[in-house]
This record gives sequence, C-alpha cells and structure tokens, in this order.
Amino acid sequence: MTAIFIAGSIGILFLAEIIQPHPQDLHTFYIWMQLAFERGIFHIYEWTPEEVLTRFQEFSPNYPPFIFSLYPLAWLLHHFDSWPIWPSIYANLFFRIPLLLGHLFLCLAIFRRLKIKDPTTSSTWAIILLFLNPAFLVASPIWGQLNFLLWGTLTLSCLDWEIDKPLTSALWAALGAIIKPQFVMFLPLLTLLLVKKRNLTFFLKWLGTFAVGIFIFCSPFILTSGLDCLAKGYIRLTGGQYAVADIGYNFWWTLFQGLSLNLGSHLFGISYALIATLVGNSLVALMGYFFCFRSSKMDWLKLATLSLLILFCFLPGMNPQCLVFGTAFLSLLAIQKSELRFAALLLSTIQCLNLAFNAFWTPHTRFYLSLPVSVSKGTGIACFVGILWILTLIILENKKLKHS
Repeated sequence: MTAIFIAGSIGILFLAEIIQPHPQDLHTFYIWMQLAFERGIFHIYEWTPEEVLTRFQEFSPNYPPFIFSLYPLAWLLHHFDSWPIWPSIYANLFFRIPLLLGHLFLCLAIFRRLKIKDPTTSSTWAIILLFLNPAFLVASPIWGQLNFLLWGTLTLSCLDWEIDKPLTSALWAALGAIIKPQFVMFLPLLTLLLVKKRNLTFFLKWLGTFAVGIFIFCSPFILTSGLDCLAKGYIRLTGGQYAVADIGYNFWWTLFQGLSLNLGSHLFGISYALIATLVGNSLVALMGYFFCFRSSKMDWLKLATLSLLILFCFLPGMNPQCLVFGTAFLSLLAIQKSELRFAALLLSTIQCLNLAFNAFWTPHTRFYLSLPVSVSKGTGIACFVGILWILTLIILENKKLKHS
C-alpha cells in the first residue's frame, strides 16, 4: 500500500506539471517568500498592496499565516543560494509536495477515523472518492491551493466533536482558521454543532481553546504586525469582489450569466449580494433548526454537506474552489452509503467543470478556450441543476430514514 501511494504521488506531481506547469497561485506564494526574505517573515504583513504590485506585479499577503510555515525551509534554501528561480519545476515542487503530503495525511487520518467508527466502511470507495478523486487533486496539489487542507482540518474538528473531545476539536478548528479565510463558510456548521451538544461546559472549553489556539498559532505575527495577519485575509472576503458570483456555476451565475437576465444590481432597493447572503444563511439556519431541535435522522455529515452546498449556491463571490467543501463531505457520506455514490461522482464531475470554467472558459484567463455560447451556458445551467438534484436527493434520503 505504501509503494502504491508513493507511485501515485509521483504520478500526481508529474500530472500537475503537465496540466498546470506554472500556476498563478503558486507564483503568489513564491513572491510572498521573496517578501519574507527581504524584510523578515514576521514583517510580511507590513508590505502594502502598492509596494507589492509595483515591485512584483502580485497581490500582497492576504492569507492567514499557515502558508508561511514553509518559510524555515525556504530560508535555508535561500541562505545556501539554492532557492529556485521562477518559473521552474523546483519552485513548483517546493509548494506542491507539501500540499500533496498534507492531502494524503488528511485522507488517511479521516479514513482511519471512519473505519474505527464503522468497520464496514468501504476501502475501495474511499480510494476512489477521497484519495484519487480528481476534484480534490486538481483543487489542491495540481492547482496549488489550500482549500482541501482547510476542509480536512475542519473535518477532523467535527470528528472530535462527535466523540466529545472539545479541546482537540477546537484546536483543529483554530488551525483551519489560519489556513484560509474561507473558514467563515464553516462557522454556521461549527455553531450548530456546539448548539447541538446542549452542554455549556463543552461550549466554553471549545470556545476558549479555539481562541487560545489561534493566538498561539499566530503569536509571532501578532507581536510584530498585530492582527493584520488575520485581518487582511478576512477583510478581503467582505470587500464585495463580485456583486454576484461570475466565476462559478451556482444560482447567481445561472440567473445572470446562464440565462442572461438583465435585472440590474438591486431588487426593490436591496442589492442582490445582500439577498444572496440572506437566502443562503436562512436555508442553512433552517437545516440547522431541524438538526438541533427536531427529531430528525440528519447526522452532522449530512448537515455539513447540505449547508456548504447551499452556501456555495447562494452566497455572492463564490470561487469554484469552494465547491470542494460540500463535495468532500458528500464523498464521506458516499463511502458509507452506496445510494449516494452516484451523486458523489456527479458532484465531483461538476467540481471539475467549475475549475475548468475558471481556467479555460473565462475570458482573459491564461488558458482561455473559446466555446460556443450555447455550450458554455448550457454546461453551467446543467451543473447548477445537478447540484440542486443532489441537494434534493440528500434531503429525500434523510426523510426516508426518518420514516423507516
């Protein structure tokens, strides 16, 4: 099994160099290391956007500090004049190898926990839907993003919540909070899980450990740059990047791009972005109500899947990468429930199409491929309808369990 994983890892890295030889996201991380070499790692957040744009034509550091855990190795390479140039295979591998190792570690840790909970959990489907799912491999080591790592740490947090371990659950959540600001998508889920416990002691232990964990993880940056290490990333999410999501196949893309409806930016004086936020969070709150206060067979995995898919569909500014979260939780369900496996395979395909849309079918992107308008719009609408069908399937399957 170890030999298979090693061979598979080498194959994934080789594939990554073919599909995405020099991803923009990895170039951004590369430049951030350059900034750290110049002023010191703990002063990384003191660079202004204007300075970085003028000097390097890149974004200033706007991630929480997890990505800079690679700096000690980068510093050693730089100190011994071995820091790779950009573009190069070595620069790509410097970031891709840790992403791949993190991906494999999280898959193994999560699968082991599922296997302990239920020994009948399918190893074959775990390999298909978790370890070798293109939706996750493309979004993580190939694309060069941290979303799968964020999902994995939050999943381990939920698994520890399930077995009444508030301290480790909170520490995993704190780690997730310093990986990417998209952590905010998990806040409704974590809140509902804490409410579900009906245990004030558990709640206080969890919340206190979470706060202490974030402070410990971020303390070297906080001492030099204050809360900028968190604020820059999280404020970015409130910056109104898009009035509606125009880079992902969700409700708003379908409404404004797929169906080309010209409805302006406001409805009765209310912005569509605000409407989207209210709709998404209201639906999640409704699911959470049934989970927390009604006699329902809905377990936390179903709640996680439904809530994250709903938020992807309705929140403004959703990047196609964000569909990874709901897809991964559905895959965990499908590993255990054969009736959901087709849905998981379909959603994984939709996730790959979302990433392809972002890479190939959005004008002015590096690999833009012009498609007939009817094909592009039809694909997007079909993807959104597929997500709605999957949401309906999970809800109906839950109702069947309740009546059985």
